[in-house]
Amino acid sequence: MGCANVLKEASRLAMASALEAIITVPLFAKGLVGVSHFFGTKIAPDPQGPGRNGPSLRVVTVHQVHGTAALVLDRRSPSMRSIVAGEGEASTGAHGYDAIVTNQPGVLVAVETADCVPILLLDPVRGVAAAVHAGWRGTLGGVVPKTVAVMQNRFGCSLRSIRAAIGPSIGVCCYEVNGASVRPGSKA
Repeated sequence: MGCANVLKEASRLAMASALEAIITVPLFAKGLVGVSHFFGTKIAPDPQGPGRNGPSLRVVTVHQVHGTAALVLDRRSPSMRSIVAGEGEASTGAHGYDAIVTNQPGVLVAVETADCVPILLLDPVRGVAAAVHAGWRGTLGGVVPKTVAVMQNRFGCSLRSIRAAIGPSIGVCCYEVNGASVRPGSKA
C-alpha cells in the first residue's frame, strides 16, 4: 500500500471513528486465523461487560506512565502464568509500561488512551501481537521502535512481516503543544 493510500485510509478511519463504536483494520484480518483486534471508542461496549456473547476474554492491561517500556507476556512470564491459571479478568497491575507484547492465544492485550495514540502491531508469521500507548513523551522516546525491537529480539519477528495500525486519537485542531515539545530531540 503506497503512502497516499495509507493516508487516505487513515483519513477514512478518522472520519468513521466518530460514528463507530469499534474500529477494525482489514489488513489485520489477513494471514492469521483467530486474531481478533479492534480500537474501541468512548461509545464502545466493555469487552468484559454484561451482555457480551461468546467466551470470556482474558484482558491484560498495565498502569501506563507515558514511557517506552514494553511488558512481555509469554509462557515464561510470571504475569502470563496467573492469566493462564484463569483468574478472571486479568490486569497485571504492572507499573511503568506503555506497551504489551504477547504470542499467547486467547489473551487480549489492551492500552487505554484519550489524547494519546493507540497503536496495534501484529506479526502474522510469528503469531505475535502488541498494543502500544503512544503519548508525546513515549513517541519522542521511541516507544514504537522499542516495542518492535522486543518483538524481534524475544520472538524472532521480522520487520518485513510486522503490520501496524494507528487508532483514533486527539487531533491537531483540539490540542495545544508548546514549542519545546515539537522540536526533535527536546526533553520530554
